[in-house]
Amino acid sequence: AVSSLLTPFFLGAAAGGVASGRVTADAQPATHAWAHPTPVLFGLLAVAVTALLGAVFLAADARRFDAPDLDGYFRRRALAALGFVSALALTTLAVTHEDAQHVWHGLTHGAGLAFVVVAALSTLATAWLLIRPSGAWSRVTAVGVVASAVIAWGMAQRPYLVPASLTVAEAAGAHTTLRWLGLVTLVAVALITPAVVLLYWLDTHGELEGLTDADLRSSASDEG
Repeated sequence: AVSSLLTPFFLGAAAGGVASGRVTADAQPATHAWAHPTPVLFGLLAVAVTALLGAVFLAADARRFDAPDLDGYFRRRALAALGFVSALALTTLAVTHEDAQHVWHGLTHGAGLAFVVVAALSTLATAWLLIRPSGAWSRVTAVGVVASAVIAWGMAQRPYLVPASLTVAEAAGAHTTLRWLGLVTLVAVALITPAVVLLYWLDTHGELEGLTDADLRSSASDEG
């Protein structure tokens, strides 16, 4: 339980340190880069997001296994986590105005703002679906909240990898390396994605349920 809290927190804090522009390519290790509002809020937001996704997916599984008591329990947890995510997101947006001005400008203009709006709409859709016991699409909208927020952050930072000090182009590897990396990535996606989608479909449709004692006995008798 402790590791499940610490891992997303420090992952978010690392992202927040980069977004604030304090973590640069030539910066020396120091607490100065992390002991600021943006890294801390990014860390708390990462914890709230993981709690949201976990509760939403567990509620969906509870419905699939016809456990209405667990469905209600996890939907309440998901709604509470969604409230924390919304509050932390608004607070983070306000804090970046002073602590990470480049990111704040990107989140309130252009493509970054568009994905912020998508994240807000996905949040409302998730809340509406979680209130309904049959909200089967809540997993999709919850993932949409997180994906839109991450993409909004990426759009807000462009063209920088580290705001105001290191662009993506400056940090990129050699063109030959990038071409081969892109090719290998495409091949991996083409080979792995269909298998993962099939596995997920089989699991969510109950095709991968464990065998019972009766099933095992039946298989043994058939083989005999």
